[in-house]
Amino acid sequence: DKAKSQGDYSGIDRNTAERFREGDSPIDATLDLHGMTRENAHRALVMFVQQQVKLESRRLLVITGKGSGILRTSLPDWLTSPNLSEAILAFDMAKQKHGGTGAYYILLKRKRR
Repeated sequence: DKAKSQGDYSGIDRNTAERFREGDSPIDATLDLHGMTRENAHRALVMFVQQQVKLESRRLLVITGKGSGILRTSLPDWLTSPNLSEAILAFDMAKQKHGGTGAYYILLKRKRR
């Protein structure tokens, strides 16, 4: 029941998935990893996701930058790792208006009460 892979929307209703994928849902919080080392970026991402879970945010934008791509290629692995995947419902590459291939949308699971 965790984020399986980029673009996997199983378990999400079609309207939510479509708005999320198209970047038409309001973004609750943004993290810019531009220019960070791989280690610092990973630490920042984990802290950011944990903080947003506590704040009950749903839609996040994480900017990796286009550059050489180490952060961009590492992000999907980080998001599917055990310490983050249980909080994440889905993630996908951002649309051009939000940074395109240099950014990702992340959809967090809702807190069940």
